[in-house]
Amino acid sequence: PPPGPGWKCKRVVESGEIHRWHWISPTRNIEFRRWAPAGEFEKLRHELGDEMRAWEEYRKRKAGSDTCVVSPSKYDVDPIETNSPTTPVVNDGDSNHTEEILTARKPPPGPGWKHKFVVEVAGGQRQCYWISPVRNIEFRRRPQACEFEKLRLKFGNEVQAWEEYRKIKVGLSTCVVSASKFDMGGVEEKSTTEAVATPNGTSTTAPGPGWKYKLVSNADDSQNRGHWMSPTRNIEFRRREAAWEFEVLRQTFGNEGQAWLEYGKVQANREAVVLPGHYDDDDHPVEER
Repeated sequence: PPPGPGWKCKRVVESGEIHRWHWISPTRNIEFRRWAPAGEFEKLRHELGDEMRAWEEYRKRKAGSDTCVVSPSKYDVDPIETNSPTTPVVNDGDSNHTEEILTARKPPPGPGWKHKFVVEVAGGQRQCYWISPVRNIEFRRRPQACEFEKLRLKFGNEVQAWEEYRKIKVGLSTCVVSASKFDMGGVEEKSTTEAVATPNGTSTTAPGPGWKYKLVSNADDSQNRGHWMSPTRNIEFRRREAAWEFEVLRQTFGNEGQAWLEYGKVQANREAVVLPGHYDDDDHPVEER
């Protein structure tokens, strides 16, 4: 019997003269070489409600193993979606009318995302790339950009979201242009910021120019923790990755006042700062106003 309602089958010759049945999914015509993986995918279709999400989950589960699908990578390209509540992107003026219609039917992954059109192969069709709001991570496909947007909302910043995204995509394509440059190690290796000497005699790399480092005793476990102080307003961050995320905003907006307004919108971000309400107070002047 077929894996589920709507599935089609076709007879295929494999390995010379061996005849086998391939199973084709109802909506996206994903062609499975074996019945068992098709049945596994059918369960995901039933659980998640559509083949796009089912395929993304199936891909995660099959990381590093055979998907038993003919040309699986072609199903990583997202279908045109028309039912997203997110406001559609206004297309660039240099794009033709066909591209404007295409982009209008594909809303951005979330607020603040930008897009651009790229010809991936000479003479080929132009693809819409999606660029994240803070770190300008450039995704070649929208499903992966949407997956990253979910992580942004979960973690509250793009640094931790990217680290988690990298873990999820081990053995799979990230669908990101020059992905390694967004890794923390890659950023540190290319940074022109000098190493900062810590009070315990070691050294560490500052999030950016002008940052200060101090050692703080933790009453819970009697361990010392390194805090980072921003250059202008001395905003005290408990973790370097949070300070680094704020530094990205400093560079994006050009000042700490606007950077803090953006950073402080997310509760998870505020929890990474000592006395975050202190920096919301108008008594502490924003240097750029």
